[in-house]
Formats: sequence, structure tokens, C-alpha cells
Amino acid sequence: MKVLAMASRKGGSSKTTICVHLAGLADADGGCVLLDADPQASASVWYELRQAERPLVVPTDATNLHSILAAVEAEGFQYAMIDCPPHNEASISEAMRAAHLVAVPIRPSLFDLRAAEATFSMARALKRPAIGILTGTPPPMTGGEASIVREARSYLDAIGADVCTATIGQRAAFSHALLSGSNAAEYEPGGKAAREAAALWRELKDLMQ
Repeated sequence: MKVLAMASRKGGSSKTTICVHLAGLADADGGCVLLDADPQASASVWYELRQAERPLVVPTDATNLHSILAAVEAEGFQYAMIDCPPHNEASISEAMRAAHLVAVPIRPSLFDLRAAEATFSMARALKRPAIGILTGTPPPMTGGEASIVREARSYLDAIGADVCTATIGQRAAFSHALLSGSNAAEYEPGGKAAREAAALWRELKDLMQ
């Protein structure tokens, strides 16, 4: 079983949003359980709105994370995603230690980029592979990505952080889907948000092979 930890030392970085939109894609690829380790329990709230049972969302914390992961693997699930809290260092550390890959959502702004450095530093200290995901990005401009996205990539490259090619844009469909207890692929199949989520999942999945 492959474990993906969605981690950021900064709140409001879209950790839960990305987990929710990717978990259904991962579930279709062999089964996925989303472990909600954030005290705000946003993923669990979303799950309560769903009519479908899958993907499963299970509350967890640092004290029972490893036992739940063992149970999930024993049930034959191929993937587990951990939605980490932003400020509980013990929980983030435990999630990173259990992960095959740490994904770090980052909005393309100075404060978010600076905050992301602490998350990458923690992953390096724990010797866990980590990759950034640029989120809340503006639509691509003629000729390529918006300048703010290019600048963010340059900043992250300068601190030695790897970054996904795929991005998660600032699209209404991501938010509307959450309100209906669905994900982008269910809410608007074939839409731009669904395509972005699918491209990101393919990239992360390949990195965990």
C-alpha cells in the first residue's frame, strides 16, 4: 500500500481540498482511504454530505495513525492519504514517517512560499521525499503559465524543492463540488477542474511507484 501525506505548516493551503478531489481517483485505482488527521475535520464534514460510501474517510491522530494504516492495508486498499493538521508538529511528523511521498500544497504568494520552506525542511530532516503542489493558481496565459506561477516555481527551485508540473487552479467547480459532497470528477466530469485533478493524481501516483 502506498501512503501519501498532504502536509503544510500553514493553514488555508488547500490540503483538504486536494485530498478530497484526489481520493476518489485513487479509490478507482485500487481503493483509497482518506485519513482525516486535521482537528478541523473538514474531510469528515465533506464525507457526511456524501451519498456514496467510497472513498472512505476515517478520523485519526498521531496516537492511532499506524494502527489504522495497518488495518487499511490488511483490507487490501492500495492507497491511503493523510490530511495533516497545519500546526501539530507531532502529527505531521508521524504522517511523514509513514508516507511514501509528502505532498506540500502551496499558493503562489510570498507568505505561502516562505511557510512552505518549513514543511520541506521537516520532510528533509525525516528523510522523506517531498514535492510541492501549486494551488489556487490563475488560469494559464497565452504562451504558458501566469507570471506569478513561474515566479513561484523559480522561488521553490532556488530552495531546492521539487514541484509538480500539474497545478490546481482557482476554479469554482472545486468549491461547488465540496458543497455537494462530491469531487470535481463527479460534479463536472470532463471539466477543467476534473482534468486538473486527474493530471495531478497521475503525477503523484507515478512518483509513489
